[in-house]
Amino acid sequence: MLRFTIFGIPVCVEPWFWAMGFFLGNGFYHLQHGTIINVVVWMLVVFVSILAHELGHAIVGHKLGGGRTWIKLWAFGGLAYHEAARFTPRNFRLMVLAGPGAGFCLFVLTCILVMVIWPNVGGELLYKEIAFWTPRVYSAEAYNVLTIKPIKFEIFSNLIWVNLWWSLVNLLPIFPLDGGQFANTYIKSPKRLHMIGMICAGFVMILGFQYTQSMFLVMMFAFFGFQNYTAYAAAKY
Repeated sequence: MLRFTIFGIPVCVEPWFWAMGFFLGNGFYHLQHGTIINVVVWMLVVFVSILAHELGHAIVGHKLGGGRTWIKLWAFGGLAYHEAARFTPRNFRLMVLAGPGAGFCLFVLTCILVMVIWPNVGGELLYKEIAFWTPRVYSAEAYNVLTIKPIKFEIFSNLIWVNLWWSLVNLLPIFPLDGGQFANTYIKSPKRLHMIGMICAGFVMILGFQYTQSMFLVMMFAFFGFQNYTAYAAAKY
């Protein structure tokens, strides 16, 4: 188990966190095809991105609520703990939004770097990465960027994918994701909150598999859906 401190905040990284990154990055496929460097790049990007997300929660939460703050990275991502913290509803919402906010800041920084490093084709590369559902037809110069030093651009590609799309998904009203935590401060009925969570989790499972073919993503949101179902069944109103 990896332990370290950053900005005065203790961080614990469980072994299952690395296993999650390996599976999400199609690790076994790359092992078979001799492209393990792609998995290493992906796992490092996931580590940096999720750590930045949780630091957003932790730093803002500690400033607004006090208490003892620490971070755990585990199989389903990360958690920022705020022991003995005291939040007003407004400050709690700001703490919740600070995580995705950190991800969006990292996404913007990545876009700026792409435009600086490849000024002639940066816009084209960014458009194809963000609008991943469009045909991947590149100009000759953009194609050279993707083939001559593919790992260099893959770092930026992974940073864009994780910090844009994961941040957006995390804002969906699915408890216990950030969007669900935020919605919980407004929706007074637990049954309604968890019903919304079940429905959204089902949509993410279907659309996520359609566009990514990731069984890990399906299993993760099936787990979230089940959590919301059990909470819905136990709620009285």
